[in-house]
Amino acid sequence: MSAALLTLLLCAVAKATEEQPSATPVQVETPSGSVIGSCSEAKDGQGLQDETVSSVCAFQGLRYAQPPVGEYRFQQAVPVYPWMNVFDATKQGPSCFDHTGTSSSEDCLRLNIYTTEPPPGSLIMSQTAYVEQPSGNIVLSQNIYAREPPGNHATNQHVYAQQPPNSSTTNEIADAQKPLDNRSQIADKESSPDGRPRQETHAQTHPDSDKNKNSGIPILVYFPPDRYYSDSDREYVEGPLNLLRPDIILVTVSYRVQALGFISTGDSAAPGNLGLKDQVEALRWIRKNIAAFGGDPNSVTIAGYSNSARDVILHMLSPLSKGLFHKVIAMNGAPTFPEPLPTHQRDIAEEQAELLNCPTDTSSNMIRCLKTRAIDDFERTLSKLKRKYYDPFLTWSPVVEPVINGVERFLTAQPYDLLREGNFHQVPLIVGFTKYECGRILAGIIDEYNNSTDLVLSYMNENWKRIAASILQYEGTEYCDEIGDQLREYYFQEYPINDKTADALANFYLDSIVAYPVYRLVDLVSAASCEPVYYYQIEYKQPVTVYAVQEHTAASAAVAYQDDQMVIFYESLYEYVLLTQATTLSDQRVAVMWTNFAKTGEPVPQDNDSFKNVVWDAFTPLCQLYLHITDMRHMKSHDKHGFNIWERLFPWKRSSHRRH
Repeated sequence: MSAALLTLLLCAVAKATEEQPSATPVQVETPSGSVIGSCSEAKDGQGLQDETVSSVCAFQGLRYAQPPVGEYRFQQAVPVYPWMNVFDATKQGPSCFDHTGTSSSEDCLRLNIYTTEPPPGSLIMSQTAYVEQPSGNIVLSQNIYAREPPGNHATNQHVYAQQPPNSSTTNEIADAQKPLDNRSQIADKESSPDGRPRQETHAQTHPDSDKNKNSGIPILVYFPPDRYYSDSDREYVEGPLNLLRPDIILVTVSYRVQALGFISTGDSAAPGNLGLKDQVEALRWIRKNIAAFGGDPNSVTIAGYSNSARDVILHMLSPLSKGLFHKVIAMNGAPTFPEPLPTHQRDIAEEQAELLNCPTDTSSNMIRCLKTRAIDDFERTLSKLKRKYYDPFLTWSPVVEPVINGVERFLTAQPYDLLREGNFHQVPLIVGFTKYECGRILAGIIDEYNNSTDLVLSYMNENWKRIAASILQYEGTEYCDEIGDQLREYYFQEYPINDKTADALANFYLDSIVAYPVYRLVDLVSAASCEPVYYYQIEYKQPVTVYAVQEHTAASAAVAYQDDQMVIFYESLYEYVLLTQATTLSDQRVAVMWTNFAKTGEPVPQDNDSFKNVVWDAFTPLCQLYLHITDMRHMKSHDKHGFNIWERLFPWKRSSHRRH
């Protein structure tokens, strides 16, 4: 992390702490147990100009599965048991993996729920009262709450008996390491800062609206991007304000990543895709519990960005996800790579094992040893799994799982084959990419060149065939050298890879990792699905970018990786970017379209003056149109000829030549 980024992060966190508005505790009864969250006023200026959010109710760090620790590491997540105590959901849960080593924990299978008002039927608590017993224990002997019955605006008081808390202190992780049948009473036991049990009295009532009574609010579930190695389910990155509005409930999910979530040996020791199965478990929890928060379990949109965009498309292909979602938004990613997904990643698992001094003679011995290593050891060795520079672009990956008796398979066949056969869940889909998605790679290379440390370009120029094969994961194919030669000729002609051809290098990254896989997905889904496919491309510039703030450079003023994520999330980590550039109408309208799609299945709202002249037609095999999002928004015809070289070099039948 650069000094500039670290300073920016510390300032943002300090500012957020100073300006944190006072919160009102809110208690909700769910099938999993009682939950206390908090509601507070939104900061001035947050939310969208046409629909500013006045308040946010947050239920954070909710467990959706048992902690996968000890012997349960590298195993499929177990559904969380109903908790006995009130679950404290007033603060964020731990991160699953943070390569900065700040807040990661294996007890991280958590989710956050954000609403704009207290859920119907919830208890709103405004005062705190404590009673000191002769023994010295400070407890609340009884609580008086006011609860609004659904559809009734009259106050109805109830008295609940409060039992003294268990005097013994319990470490959650230690509890989590006990056998599963002893973990049913695990729940958040955190108290108020002085150690007293957090209990409230003198409750206010919350009326239940007709809308909530008749039907629940649509749900938008967001899986944060992490490139399968770094979890980012943090409120300062995925702040809910831009997407949150009165008729949407936002849920963000944390799941296992890196080796803990995607290690795969191709056999029963580690079949793979644990992180994706965590997501399934989260969706199952949402289906069971979300109505308690006012949500509609039959209107769930799943959304992802970058690698998590690939995840949400894989949910369309997975038998485990059937019925758990009803619409999909995939930004800047698709699993339809030029080459097929691997059936295992044993080679990378062995590299990880060797870095942690574990045997590699058998899968079972390797996994048994890796279970004993600290999570910090995995974080510490992450960078050593990289070969050089951006090679490979992704280290850990989803896999097509083997058949193992008694083990659920998330992915049963290659995405391309499942899509071509029409073997997927047909739901409305938004998918697209940012034209300058890989601009941060280009900006970094140019900065190195300007600083006379032109190592990346020189290395790529000298080792192009090996690098291209590694990036696109076609090492060992029969046509490896031929593919490398043709790609170099197409993107660089006869010129060397240097500062003058850096734009061509950025285009290669974009086409290979994002643009071609996305187009391939759109083409396949639209040919087989009865539901609409809305295809888009974002292309506009802004005064300041995230990369520029991180590295104190003026390079790359185009919207690139992470810049467009700020279109949909309020990223207080980069508040300087948000303050330096007034959020453009293009930014705001994207967020509006995404939430309208979650509500209605159509992206363009019909009753919004900002969209009077906006038309977004669905993509079809015969009419290949996409919405071109610039300062203006208009439909354009896709030029599929731009991907002819990819279709020619990577015909699907060639996948049999790949060495797994």
